[in-house]
Amino acid sequence: MKQLEVTAYVVTALGTAIPLWIVLSAFSQISPHSAKLVVHILDVPPLVPRVLFVLSGIGAAALPNAAWTLQGRLYWALWSVTLTLVVCSATLLSPSKPCLTMPCLTIVGPALLYALRELVLKEIDSVVWCRAQCMATAGASSLSMLAWITWIAVGFPGRERWFDWPPEFGDLYLQGRISWKFSFILWSSAPGCSVLLALLAVVYWVRLTYLSLHTEDDRNAFIGTSVKQLLGCLVAVAMTVWIGASLSITAEREDMRDETIFMACMAFLGLGLWMRRTYGEKAVFAVVGQSSAANEALAILESSWVKAFILMVGAVPLLVYAATYGLYSRLRGSPKPWPLIETLGGWHWTDVIVKALWLIVLYVFLFVAMGKATIVVLAVTNETISSWPVMAVSLAVFLVALALFMFPSTPGGPIYVLMGVVIVHSAESQGWSSEAAVAWATLVSFVMKLTFTAAAQKWIGEPMGKSDWVQQCIRIHTPYMRAVEQILQEETSVAKVALLVGGPDWPIAVLCGILELPVASVLWCVSPVLVQSVFPSVLAGALLYWQQWGNRHKDGDAHVEESGLAEVALVIAGFLQLAVGLIAALCVQETLEANFEQLSARRPQDEWLHKLDELDEARERRTIRLTSWEALPNTLRLALCTSLLCAESSLVLLVGPWHEWFGMSCFLAFDVMSSVEKDLGGRPLAIVQPLGWVALALAALSSVGLGVYYSFLAQQEASAEIGEATPLLNDPMPGQPSNKNSA
Repeated sequence: MKQLEVTAYVVTALGTAIPLWIVLSAFSQISPHSAKLVVHILDVPPLVPRVLFVLSGIGAAALPNAAWTLQGRLYWALWSVTLTLVVCSATLLSPSKPCLTMPCLTIVGPALLYALRELVLKEIDSVVWCRAQCMATAGASSLSMLAWITWIAVGFPGRERWFDWPPEFGDLYLQGRISWKFSFILWSSAPGCSVLLALLAVVYWVRLTYLSLHTEDDRNAFIGTSVKQLLGCLVAVAMTVWIGASLSITAEREDMRDETIFMACMAFLGLGLWMRRTYGEKAVFAVVGQSSAANEALAILESSWVKAFILMVGAVPLLVYAATYGLYSRLRGSPKPWPLIETLGGWHWTDVIVKALWLIVLYVFLFVAMGKATIVVLAVTNETISSWPVMAVSLAVFLVALALFMFPSTPGGPIYVLMGVVIVHSAESQGWSSEAAVAWATLVSFVMKLTFTAAAQKWIGEPMGKSDWVQQCIRIHTPYMRAVEQILQEETSVAKVALLVGGPDWPIAVLCGILELPVASVLWCVSPVLVQSVFPSVLAGALLYWQQWGNRHKDGDAHVEESGLAEVALVIAGFLQLAVGLIAALCVQETLEANFEQLSARRPQDEWLHKLDELDEARERRTIRLTSWEALPNTLRLALCTSLLCAESSLVLLVGPWHEWFGMSCFLAFDVMSSVEKDLGGRPLAIVQPLGWVALALAALSSVGLGVYYSFLAQQEASAEIGEATPLLNDPMPGQPSNKNSA
């Protein structure tokens, strides 16, 4: 037994340290060989990494089903090929996607240890192996950080400041061969790997704690806590996606926005799969069934809107998956349906497609089109008033920002950035110091945020709270919303601060007005936004201005190392938003779990809302029955499928990497520092490229299917019997047992 323990510690230490050493030797400015390898990677034809990436994606998608459809050796052969493809594609894609490359390469060691454990070292006790993994990843994390700190302290020949790059990387950046983002990732790869390995060590520690519990009750309680934390992560990921759907402030898109969204989603998916493997699917669902908060969350996740979102973002992978299953079933006869195929078969596809069309149309016109229009407005504002006296500029940008905040889809980050750019420019032009200019811009932005919160609460929220339709839409009578209401009605607490600061600006401020909360209490609890979002974003705006005009250096040029610090400041603000959103989600779940009976009990003032819910459920049952996919006319099914194809095509054109691959894009590179006169020829609509007009036209065309569908639904409802609504109240939803024969 002692020998097996020693084997576990040695194997995990070597299996974690050696791949990490290879990664840092190849992709870190610490290594003298990194620049040479980067040059060789840049010489690889762009088509090669893209083909490898597609093949690795196909292999990764096939692994879940291959686990039970292939024999052991065939499965591990596919696993090995997939891992090899992932490593090769990540390595070759590093210049263009560095934020995704480093996590993929860092987890190679733990992935190899997983395979080694399953194939060779099964006789080692699970507790011993998990403890060895935890210690190995924690040790590798410490060594990686220690190596970086030592490199920073010792330096290299010719370095002037601690954040300077080695000359060869600065030359590659100045020559335009690598982006600032790639250079920055190479500079920070060692601490980045350290943080990632530290997170893995925490995951291993959680599993070790679970395996060390002996009683069933303790294990169930631990699983319940983990499930609630995972649901909190889901809310935080949703918040990250909302932030990512906001405006891009830089033309070159060096803000790492897409990578942050992708990594957040992949982290949540990975945690979910890890939880399923660690605790077992039956144990997780058994514990979830006993958790009130988890049941409420799962009820939301099972709604048609969530399914529509899955279809919206995953239509192409789902189509490939279904086609693969169809081909496999033809070759193998009629095998047992794959799990995902069974799940998709239970969807009400008419309802899901219609809601997916709504989501895509709203995204294209509310976020994309309105987002670009807002960027143009911000640029015009910057160009028009930046030369005014500082007090006049402050007042003007205050009013413009306040007006933009009144739109529900406008996030705060780009507005704060604009205020940083314009006010700092005006202040420095009149002889203010840089520090004083940033401090004044931060103060004006902070006061604007407080003013907006009070105005939205009193002028929008309170009048909307008197509307029955609004009360029903926000579902203030449901347990989740009542938990939010209970937290917001507290005087001062961490949970209330997290909700007010971590939530989206407009909805949270308006909700406070609907609940008729005291303005002073809300403003006090929202004040930490000064540190969490306002200052980092204003600083990013100031850095953008300094990078554009070179005011920080006597030679008139910004150092190459500073040319992306604005984006780093925005990334910090984004992660702070993610952290606060996660805290808020966990606080809501804890409140719901602790007071579920009280929050789920009907209040007399909410009875009319519950009756409306019953009528809506009856109406939904009738709609589902009238619009069953099998019962739809062929013309309507063709119209919906064509509309979905147009909508998905529009989405692919808007988010696809067409500029990197073919030099084509939907919109011109335009940011808050651009000029409508110089960059757009005085025509604001020139920001939309031909490909963008095609994408917008396809999105508009997809709405035709919605019109045809609602016209058909109106005809069906008009032809239904007038007395049908009463028995519909007793009709079961699809999948629910009927009560007709219960007597």
